[in-house]
This record gives sequence, structure tokens and C-alpha cells, in this order.
Amino acid sequence: MEKQTELALAKLKANGIRITPQRLAIYRNLLKKEHPTANELYQSVKVDFPSVSYATVYNTLRSLKKKGIIKELNFGETIHYDAVTDHHYHVICTTCGKVVDLHYPYLEEIDQYAAKRTKYKITHHHLVFYGICKTCQLASPVYGTSQRM
Repeated sequence: MEKQTELALAKLKANGIRITPQRLAIYRNLLKKEHPTANELYQSVKVDFPSVSYATVYNTLRSLKKKGIIKELNFGETIHYDAVTDHHYHVICTTCGKVVDLHYPYLEEIDQYAAKRTKYKITHHHLVFYGICKTCQLASPVYGTSQRM
């Protein structure tokens, strides 16, 4: 059994998730893909499990979210899922919709600063950056290959 499957099984078991082949496949696909949508997960799991339903995918995602194994990212029109549950930001390409993680080492300082300035007890915050990914820049005549990032 490959290491990723072993880790996925251990995480699901540790969180009391009943393990079925479809649930394991959904979680493993979530780990492989960066911020997939439910539909993207459905399409990838359907390859190995043609009888899997949207309901199975959504119910599994709901269970994983409830147990804190994944995060649901609502970026307006589209909901993405993230297997990385530590505090981090996201950058979204406004052309293709790709979402990538941005880890910033001073997240705690931002919360402390906001708490100090406002006298609020900060419970969480949400910050998203928008831009155009390197692939879309290279494909666009507007950005071409002359701009370096």
C-alpha cells in the first residue's frame, strides 16, 4: 500500500470517519489536487468508481469539513476544498481560476495587531490575493514572455 493511502487511512480513522473505498478515493484525490471543486473531485473519482454519485462526494466533503480534516474555501461563485488546514492565505488567478497557497510567517502578528488596535478577540481572518498566474501570463499577448515574475 502506498504511503499516501496509509496516511489518508490513518487520518480518516483517527477522526472517526467510516472508511469506504469511495470516501478514501475522494480524500486521496483531494490530497493530490490543489484546491479542487466538488465537481473536479467527482470527475476524478468517477474514473475508478463509475457508480459514485455527487451526493457521496458532497456528503464526504461535508463530513471531512465537520471533522476539521479539510477546509471549505468560498471564493464567491465557486467553492474549493483544501486539505491544508493550517493558517495560510490564498492567491487566485483571475483568468483561469487556479488557487494556490501562500504561507506567510507573520499571521499571528496580524491577529495580535488587529486585537490590540480594535480591542476585539480575533477568532480568525480571511485574506485572498488576486492576480494572473504565470501560465496565463505566458499565454496572453498582453503579458507575453517579456514580463518576469
